[in-house]
Amino acid sequence: MSTQTQTLSQEPTIVLVVGSGSGLLAYHALEKMRFRDDCDIVLARHGDVVDELFPCPADLEAQGADLEVLHGALVSGMTPSELGDAIASGVDVGVLTRALELGLAPEAVGELLSTYGGDLDGHLQNYVEAKEDARYRPDAGMRALARYGED
Repeated sequence: MSTQTQTLSQEPTIVLVVGSGSGLLAYHALEKMRFRDDCDIVLARHGDVVDELFPCPADLEAQGADLEVLHGALVSGMTPSELGDAIASGVDVGVLTRALELGLAPEAVGELLSTYGGDLDGHLQNYVEAKEDARYRPDAGMRALARYGED
């Protein structure tokens, strides 16, 4: 996504965002989901401090998240508060989105978080590594040999 900034004399700065349509839709959908209700959305727009369920989409994207995958997970069973709790417990949001992309069930995130707590990030990293390894070497026997250097 590219951003162009243009300043008009004494006018406020105008920011034009150019990107894919679905990415922009996911960005705006996530922006709306990160607040508890419409009242908090309005208050936040006017500069009031309100509780957010998870960080803003720009921050998530800067941390390596795929916004489209996150949005898909949030409409498929993961709750916004579970996403916020996962991030607060130290889960790398880039690894989380990669795990979701590789088949982790969105509705399982809350249960995994309550089971593993602060260790969930390491478990998700192992999950992603195993799934990517399985894509690279579909045969389980070959994967086992490769792990022992007999590839």
